[in-house]
Formats: sequence, C-alpha cells, structure tokens
Amino acid sequence: MDKHKINYTHTYKGIVVQLLLSVVLFANCERLDVSPNSVDPQPGQEEAQCETIVLDQQAHTGFSNLPIELQAYILSFLDGKDFHRGSLICQDWRDAAFIAGEEKELDLSRKKLDEKDCQILLKAPFTSLILQQCQLGDQEILILSQSRRIKHLNLSKNKIRSAGAEALASGNLSGLTDLDLEENSIGAAETQSLANGNLAALTSLNLYHNSIGAAGAQALASGNLSALTSLNMRYNKIGDEGAQALASGNLVVLTSLYLGENSIGAAGAEALANGSLAALTSLNLYNNNIGDSGAKVLASGKLVALTFLDLYKNNIGATGAEALASGNLTALVSLDLNSNNIGDSGAQALASGNLATLTSLNLEDNNIGATGAQALANGNLVALTSLNLYDNNIKATGVRTLAKGNLAMLTSLNLGHNNIEATGVSALAKGNLAMFTSLNLRYNNIGDVGVKALVSGNLAALTSLNLRYNRIGPAGAQVLAGGNLSALTFLDLSNNNIGDAGVEALANGNLSALTFLDLDNNSIGDSGAYAFASGNLTALTSLNLCENKIESAGAQAFASRNLSALTSLDLYGNKIGDSGAQALASGNLSALTSLNLYKNNIGDLGVQALASGNLAVLTSLNLRNNNIGVAGVQALASGNLAVLTSLDLGCNNIADTGAQVLAGGNLASLTSLDLGVNNIGSVGVQALLNGNLASLTSLNLAISNIGYEDDKAFRAWAIKKFIKLAF
Repeated sequence: MDKHKINYTHTYKGIVVQLLLSVVLFANCERLDVSPNSVDPQPGQEEAQCETIVLDQQAHTGFSNLPIELQAYILSFLDGKDFHRGSLICQDWRDAAFIAGEEKELDLSRKKLDEKDCQILLKAPFTSLILQQCQLGDQEILILSQSRRIKHLNLSKNKIRSAGAEALASGNLSGLTDLDLEENSIGAAETQSLANGNLAALTSLNLYHNSIGAAGAQALASGNLSALTSLNMRYNKIGDEGAQALASGNLVVLTSLYLGENSIGAAGAEALANGSLAALTSLNLYNNNIGDSGAKVLASGKLVALTFLDLYKNNIGATGAEALASGNLTALVSLDLNSNNIGDSGAQALASGNLATLTSLNLEDNNIGATGAQALANGNLVALTSLNLYDNNIKATGVRTLAKGNLAMLTSLNLGHNNIEATGVSALAKGNLAMFTSLNLRYNNIGDVGVKALVSGNLAALTSLNLRYNRIGPAGAQVLAGGNLSALTFLDLSNNNIGDAGVEALANGNLSALTFLDLDNNSIGDSGAYAFASGNLTALTSLNLCENKIESAGAQAFASRNLSALTSLDLYGNKIGDSGAQALASGNLSALTSLNLYKNNIGDLGVQALASGNLAVLTSLNLRNNNIGVAGVQALASGNLAVLTSLDLGCNNIADTGAQVLAGGNLASLTSLDLGVNNIGSVGVQALLNGNLASLTSLNLAISNIGYEDDKAFRAWAIKKFIKLAF
C-alpha cells in the first residue's frame, strides 16, 4: 500500500474531492436497511443498495475510476462499522474493501453470535476478528474454522471445549497466524488436537487460564506448531514436567514465552535454560518458585538472547540476584524482581554486575535499604530509564544518593512507601534527575514542607505525580498549584486533607494541563466544589472526588461550570441527593461515559432525571446503595441510556417488579448487571430469564430470595448463555 501512497501524491486534490463524495454517499446509507451491527447484506440486498445509493451516477463512476489500490487506501481511513458499510455498497467498493481489509479488524466482542452471523462473517472483508465473549458454540466455531482469509482470531472467554478445539484444528484456517483462546475450557486433549491439526502457520498462540497441564504442554512441544514465535501458557499448572517438555520440543523459533503461575521450580527453570529455546528474547516466569538455584541456572544457561525477564515473586534472594548479575544475560534491557528478597547485597550485586544494558528494573518489595540504594545510584546501571523501589526502606539517606548518582537517564521513578519524608524529597528535587516525567511518592509522609521542596526543584519535566497518603494540607496544595510543575497531566492527591482552600488553589493555579485528578477523601465540600468547577482545569477528562463532603450545590457546580470535557466522574460516598443528580443530568457533562454515584442518597426522582437527561453516551453507571425503587428502575429501563454496558443497582429497593421492568426495557447493550441485595425472588428471576438482556456476561443476584427450582433453572440458563453469576 505504501507505494501507492507515494505514486498518487500528486492527485491529492482529486482524492479530497472523492473523499467528500464518499461522505455524501455514506450519508445516504441511513436510507438503507443496514444495521450498524450487521456483518453482511441479506440475499439480494447488495443490488438494491447500489440502486438506492447511486443518486449521481457520474459521481459514483468518478470514484470507481480511481485505481482500486487508491480506493482501498481511501476506505482504510474508515472505522470498522463504516468500513463494513462501504463494502456493502456495490461490487467495486467490495473489491476495494477486500484489499484494505488486509489491514483492518472487526471487533464484535460481547455480542451474541449465532450460526447465521458466523456464516456471514466468512464473507466479511476483514482478516482480523475479535470475538471475545460472543457465546460461541461448537457449531459457530465449526463455521468460522472454514475461513481461509482470517489471519488473526481472538476467541477468548467463549468456553470452547473439545469439539470447538477439534474444529479449529481440522478446519481450513490455513492463513491463521495469531490465535487467542484465553479463558476457555481447553485441556490436554484439546491442546493435542490443536498441536496436531493443520494450524502449522500459527506464529502466536494464547492459551492463558485453561487446564492444559504437563500433558498438554508436551503435546504442544511435539506437535506441528514449530512456526510459533509467541506462546502464552500462564496459569495452566504445567509444572516442572511441562516446562521440561517445552524446552526439549520443536518450538525452537520461540522468541516470547509466558509461563507465569505454573508451579515451576528450579528443575523447570534448568530445563528452560539449557533446552532448545535459545531464540527466546522474552521469558515470563511470574509467580512461580524457581528460587536462587533456578535463577543461577537461568543466568548460566543458553538464553543469552533474552532482553526481557520477569521473575516476580519467585523466592529469589541475594544469591540469586548475584547469579543473575554475573551470568551471561548481558542483553537484558528489562528485569522484574518484584516481591522477592534480594536485600542490600542483592542490589549491590545488580549494580556492579554485567547488566549495563538494563533500561527497566523493578525491585519493589525487596527489603532494600539506604545501602542498596547507594549501590544502585553509583553502579553501572547508567542506561536505566525506569526504576521501581516501591515498598522498600531506603529513607531520606537512600534518596540523597539516588539524586546525586549516575542515574541521570531516569524518566520514571517509584519511591512509594519508603519513609522518605520532606528531607528526602528536598534532596530528590535538587538532584540530577531532571529528566523525570513520572514520580511516585505515595505513602511517604512528605507533608506541606515536602511539597514546597518538590515544586521549587528541577523536576519541571514531570507529567505524572502520585502524592497519595502524604499528609498534605491546604498550604501544600497552594504551593503545588503555584510551583513549576505546569507540565503535569496526571496528579493523585487522594487521602490527604487539602480541603476547600486547597482545591480552590489547584483550580486556579498553573496546572491547566491536567487530564486526570484524584482527590478522593480530602474533606472537600460544596464551596470547594464550586471553586474547583469554576477554575482553569478545563482539560480534565477524569475526576475522582470519592468520600468527600459534596452535596447538591457542589454537584450543580460541576454540571454547570468549566468541566465539560469530563468523561469519567466518581462521586462515591458523597451526598448529592436527588437535586444533585438532576443537576448532573441537565448540565454540560454530556461527554461522560463513566459515572459513579454509589451511596449518594439518590432516590427515584434523581434516577428519573439521570435517565432522561443529556448523559446519553454513558456506558458505566453505578447507583449502588442509594434508595431507588421501581419508579426509578422504570425510568432507567425506558430512558435514553441505551448504550449502557455496566449498571450497578445493588442494595436498593428493586424487588421482583423492578427486575421485570429492567428485563423488558431498552438496556439491551448491558454486559454487566448488579442487582445484589434487592430481595429479588422467583418472579424477578423468570423475568430476567426471558427478557431482552441478551448481551449480559455478568449478573450479580447476591442475597436474593430464589427458590431451589428457580435457582437450578437460573444457573442452567447462565451456563447456556455464558453468563458469570454471583449469588
């Protein structure tokens, strides 16, 4: 496609004209009976579409006279739905779409697909299909397996079992290179089918969270999937035996292997290190138990090409760290030792070893103190750009050495929970770490004095700052707002005590670039909310004000002032009431997609306002633990919140009548519904069983009043519909 971009540059003006023409043509698509969710026309529809759309034959001929590659290039700019519509207009556009489709994907996740839908998908001009949680049965999988065009297929969370796996393995998916079967019901037998089938072109296979075991791993390693370069087998209980099988099989071109949470010990690590996997550049052994001896064999084995190694939570101590640092893993650029116990001596070994190419090092929760920090600061890890020391104990002394050491290339530093206090922050701000863009100082008790030091230092490049739980008050917030951190886009001040004065300062300072702000639990009331909403933080898209003291006046301010860019608003644990909900619904927050009003004293009147207001693009709404009854539910079910995918109504007063109303309403897009603690009984259950909530994948009915027989029927229904139930 690139050569055509070059060859036709001189026709730019003509392309613009044709693009405008295509916009006009697409505008007429609304006159057709083409559902945005459909994937192909009905028989005879294609011809009718051509006749309906071609209002200007000369204009249509003009577009068709363009080289087909250029038509395809133009169509490639359309999103999935419009691209599909374009492919249905006529044969010329369909031919162009099939060329452009080589680089396009269609995502139908969480939409229930039946056999007819899958037949239609075989004709769609896409080579990449994402079909997560589509409730696909054996027959649907069998149909999809006949496609020779699909290259990338995501079938995660579809409960695929033996027949489905056999269909995939024996079908016509000769062009398939990428297959995702995450969280299905694939066992050893199913894995053997996949390994011995006709999927020899596969280069990437994801089998995360199945039930493969050692026997399945052995089948994979000895089958005909020798072209695999990426394999994810996390959480499959393959153990040492499975690791040994993989290491001695025919997967010799693997470059990426994910074996997290597989009960692998030192013996498995030794097999991996000395087997036939020398091409590996990425190895993830997250949450296994290889210990120091496993680390030693990895460091001295054949995996010299490794650039990424994850050994999170593997019971590795100083001895293992010393081995890693002095071994033959000199190509490593990323090393994760989170939640081990390497201590100061392990940190010293890493800093003085042969890992000079490291750019990312995670040492969270490793019992490292000031001595270890000093070693890291003055060692040969000068290429580091990211260092995580969260939950150690380096204190102010350790921070001083980090700030003055040779880690000047660092752009991201996590020092959370390290007892740094104001003295440490002062040293950090005055050091030679001026390239910082991300700094995490949560749980460090820096106080207002620490904030003052932070904003007066040389950290002006910061874009992300986490100051959660730091005993910061109004004075600290005022200093922060007036300091030299104007590049910040992300700021977390949750669980401090800045109050109304502090939030007013933030709103009127030089932090106008902020897009994310967390002020959870900061003693902010209505006056602070008004000042905040009236300030210059107009770029904010995400705001968290959980557990403050905001009531209806504050909610009214948010809705009517300068926060119209918000897409996510969290007011959990405030007291905005019905009038506050009414204000939010009628204000200028029409861009909101996520709204959390958990525990806000909202009743039916407030819910009626939310349902009929201008929040029509909401996809997630949390109304848990309010005082909503049937009237409120009726409003939700018949209002303009038709695109909601997640709704939490737990701990209200809904009962059977409310469940009936919900089941018969217009919330057909819901994938997650929480009705726990609502006294829903058999009548409500029957309504939900037979309602129009066909897209549901998760349903919570905790502490309901359901009889034994209805419970059985409900569980059977949930299994059939691939719905995750909570009782």
